[in-house]
Amino acid sequence: MLFTRTLLENYIKLNDTNSNIGNELTLKSCEIEGIEERTIPQEVVFWLVKEIAAHPDADKLVVCQIDCGEHGIVQICTAAENMIPNYIVPVALPWCFLPKLGFEIGERKMRGVASNGMICAKEELWINEDTDIHGIRNMQGETPNEKDDFSDISASDLGTPITTKYPRLNNVIFDVDNKTLTHRADMTGHMGMARELSSIYQTHFAGHIIAETFPTILRTQEDESHDIYAQSDHLRYYSLAKISKIRVVPSDFRTRLLLIDMGLSPRNNRVDISNLFMIETGQPIHCFDASKIEGDIIVRQAEKGETFIDLFDKEHQLETSDMIIADNKKIVALAGVIWSNNSWVDEETTDILVEVANFDPIVARRTATRLGIRTDAIMRYEKNINPLYTQWASHYFKEWIESKAEWTYQRMAAYIKPEERSQNITIDWDHTNSLIWWENHDYGQKIWTKILTSLGCDVSDNTIWVPLRRSPKDLNIPADIAEEIVRIYGYEKIDLKENTAIQSETKTTDSVALQQKLEDITHAKHNCDFVETYPWAHRDTMALFDIQTDHLIEMENSLSPETSFMSPSSLFNLVDMIKKNHKFFDTMRLATTTDVYSKIGHQQSSGFWIPGNINTNSKIQESKQLGILLYNKSSSKDRSKDLTLQSKSILADIATACNIELVYKPAKSTHFHPKQQAHICVRNQAEWEDIIIGFIGKIHPVIVQQMKLPEQAQLVYSAIDMPALSQMSIQSEKKSVNYQTIQDQILTRDINFVINKEESFDKLLAAIKASQWVEKVTTFDIYQWNNLPANKKSIALQITLYGDWSITNEQINEVLDKAIESGKKTGAILRKDLLEA
Repeated sequence: MLFTRTLLENYIKLNDTNSNIGNELTLKSCEIEGIEERTIPQEVVFWLVKEIAAHPDADKLVVCQIDCGEHGIVQICTAAENMIPNYIVPVALPWCFLPKLGFEIGERKMRGVASNGMICAKEELWINEDTDIHGIRNMQGETPNEKDDFSDISASDLGTPITTKYPRLNNVIFDVDNKTLTHRADMTGHMGMARELSSIYQTHFAGHIIAETFPTILRTQEDESHDIYAQSDHLRYYSLAKISKIRVVPSDFRTRLLLIDMGLSPRNNRVDISNLFMIETGQPIHCFDASKIEGDIIVRQAEKGETFIDLFDKEHQLETSDMIIADNKKIVALAGVIWSNNSWVDEETTDILVEVANFDPIVARRTATRLGIRTDAIMRYEKNINPLYTQWASHYFKEWIESKAEWTYQRMAAYIKPEERSQNITIDWDHTNSLIWWENHDYGQKIWTKILTSLGCDVSDNTIWVPLRRSPKDLNIPADIAEEIVRIYGYEKIDLKENTAIQSETKTTDSVALQQKLEDITHAKHNCDFVETYPWAHRDTMALFDIQTDHLIEMENSLSPETSFMSPSSLFNLVDMIKKNHKFFDTMRLATTTDVYSKIGHQQSSGFWIPGNINTNSKIQESKQLGILLYNKSSSKDRSKDLTLQSKSILADIATACNIELVYKPAKSTHFHPKQQAHICVRNQAEWEDIIIGFIGKIHPVIVQQMKLPEQAQLVYSAIDMPALSQMSIQSEKKSVNYQTIQDQILTRDINFVINKEESFDKLLAAIKASQWVEKVTTFDIYQWNNLPANKKSIALQITLYGDWSITNEQINEVLDKAIESGKKTGAILRKDLLEA
């Protein structure tokens, strides 16, 4: 969910850096996933196109003489096709660095003609409107509606930086993780987010004060054509207002730009006004064309088998659990989810009906999930908007709309489901102080009252009145109030106190114990940030690695169409985190444990999928995977900073902790560096074969480029199948001992063999391993150089035998002699025999 600093500063003055604001919100309110800044350089100024001439040696270029007032006339060549004289245009002066393009504008010749600057299109200034049209913007507009956008530009502004004249063309977008706002419906609007920031920074909030007293809503005498009938128990509030004598036109440029920055698509002033109200207040509203509503408005449950066609012309089969909005002849909306195109506002609309409503969040979410629909409205309704806040919003809308245009506003009708007034909580201040400080402090109540007041609470003695904008089930008990106080005050300011209570030891399962062990290694020893990820993946990220969706498990009721498939690898969510955060960190070390899924038979088709457990009943392959992704903004010649070596170091510590030996076998995935990828294997001593349990690889530079990361960025991914790791670890532990006695030390012997240089050691190792009483054979050195013939090489082995206190030295020597003889039968020679000869 996106928030813009431009709107936030309508309510609060923010005297802090964007990074610090993001950190404060993450620590105290909600997680900030990314911050995007659009800063138009001061070297981009207003200039007037004086004359235009054809380029003498290029058909697609024109030569412009640009008047910059007191700075004189400058010549610039451009390929823009829509240039005409008397345009006032944004121009980047020589030596201006344009962040969007990533390079510096200089004085140069274009096909032999001097060009001293660059006339900028909107997209080159990071204004993402009409990006498919590479046209230059006439700042004074070409249509009557456009002329209002920058109507105050004059000749005196020539040479002035455009952001000096219009500072709000610069903007900052905060990307908030939607799931961290689950119980904070009030923070889905800029008004609520600004109120939260005013409390964090303890500064003045200039927004509207939400009172609890409302004027009576009555149908006016001007229009009695529409009544509201509430026929569903899941409707909590519904109001309908009429606005007359409107003219549907495109919104002004700054409104369009604001909506684009917020990830919305501008349509016209009436549609855009509903989106603006929603992003400001967090309360969705909808505009119907009044002439297309036939009779009354009826809110009811759907009949089984009814069909509904949404505004994108997609047909849906409805169930009785779905709540709909209808007139006397047709369905006009799925309540809280999406609207139909049969009552849409268009260019011919003159009167509109504005719906401000509140629906049961569970009912609305179930419908949206079942139909796979994800809209900005449902993202807010599902967070349980307080019906009293919706009632306030319906009154505020009249004031809000009248401040923006001179339309005739008519209050028509409203349905109000009986609700309790706002929640009040009785609090014991001494107990609250003891919870926070561990002991009573006389000054605590004064601080806590100030914090609660800044959050919009009304504090009267021991009674806390919860503000209407908070969800009904958000603040209900004294502990909720204590939590509100502490998060705003700052957890870091609260002294820690040791928990002296005696706790019984909780026995964990093997899988949980393994996960805790892996988290300790990756986080505590190797400084990886352990992150939580969902078991589904985004289509676009999987497409980077050519994942075919017919190999995957699709959910029936996904949160959105883009995340409808269960993830076959931990890679994709980790990659998304890198993409969102690489602008803020030069290095990142992320780790996660997550469930992975695929259809049987497709686990190896992409080269880095790892075999998992097969569910024979559902034909699904599922497992739990440890994923590690290391990121560096740029490459380094320092081998200690090589991410592949660092990843192998983490894996080596995991192997040591699990008492296994890792072997790396070549892998072939086109999405990873051909010489820096491998399957991670464990040597199965019982079968003398390598069992694949994971993958390690450096992501290919082409994929890195497609991810829009820095050109020299490095990404190394490694993953381990946790059930396979657990199984191999258990097998190893059954044969290992936790300590060595003197007798145990006698059972381990080192032996050196020599074979021909071109031969493999496999036969030798297999023969010795097969010898009776030999438990384990470990290679610790391979050598070919001085003191050996040129055609020979040696291998140093540590042979461990089965045995106990009853075995004698003679028996040990007899077993070793037999193992040596088995090795000699493969053609190998003891190194000491070769040197003595």
